[in-house]
Amino acid sequence: MKGGNMCPSISKSFLESGTTTLSTRESNRNLIGQLKSENQHVRSNAFRTLLNRQLSEADTPEIIQLSKSEDETIQVEAISLLGATSERKPYVSERLTAILQNPNASLAVRAAAADALIKQTGLSEDAIQEVIDALKNENEDAKLTLITLLGEVLGERAALSKPCLDRIVDDLIEFLQDASCKVRRGAAMALAHLQNQLEDAIPTRVIQILCTLLNDTEPTVKRAAMNTLCKLNCKELEESVVETLLRYLIQTSGDKTIFSLLKRQSKPNLSHKLDALDYSKDVASYLAVQKVPPTIKPPLASPAEAA
Repeated sequence: MKGGNMCPSISKSFLESGTTTLSTRESNRNLIGQLKSENQHVRSNAFRTLLNRQLSEADTPEIIQLSKSEDETIQVEAISLLGATSERKPYVSERLTAILQNPNASLAVRAAAADALIKQTGLSEDAIQEVIDALKNENEDAKLTLITLLGEVLGERAALSKPCLDRIVDDLIEFLQDASCKVRRGAAMALAHLQNQLEDAIPTRVIQILCTLLNDTEPTVKRAAMNTLCKLNCKELEESVVETLLRYLIQTSGDKTIFSLLKRQSKPNLSHKLDALDYSKDVASYLAVQKVPPTIKPPLASPAEAA
């Protein structure tokens, strides 16, 4: 009798499991269908719900079909869902790559494909390379899209290989020299995530070019470079970099962010130089000692006052 009671229990459990799976698939199918709704509210709710679900391979064909829609919003939402699918299938990556490389697709669609490709492949370095190659040499908006993605990649916990990390850093350094101030600012901000990938100090070449941006003609670029310098591990700066920062400290009337950065250095006499920097008395003598060009405007306030 006891053994006979087990079969109905197992059968019930099995049926309940199958019903739940079927119910989930039916629910997903209905939500995917709602992505084509003309009602924006219905469509948005369906997209958000699907994005928070564990989509399976069974849902993928319909989503791929939607990624071919002539409606840009539907395309972008479908592509984003492909990036969230749990199954990492080659045909999904191939579809996303095709969209990314399609010159006739809008930037919004290609940007969604770039983001989805990186996520769907689990930060595959081949995927990162494809995204860089596809967007690097295009217009300002495409570059900004790429910079944002690279910043997010650097911010991930997964460690990148040295060749991949070097390539990303090289590209961001190149963007720091772009004609667009928005691109320069974006690249400086993206590099703030570099410390996440490095246990050691930041490469000198990164620090040096960020320092050159302290003389950028665009204030937002200067501020972005300054903020990034303070977020990175800059405890042992080279003497030439320290001198550059000292000059900038004078130019900015004692910017407290740079003053704090210099205070963290263990250079001989640097702390003494900073403490002895009396802005209210002998500015001319200080500039002469530091060999700062006379064209630099004397500061107006001391670091202590600025702090």
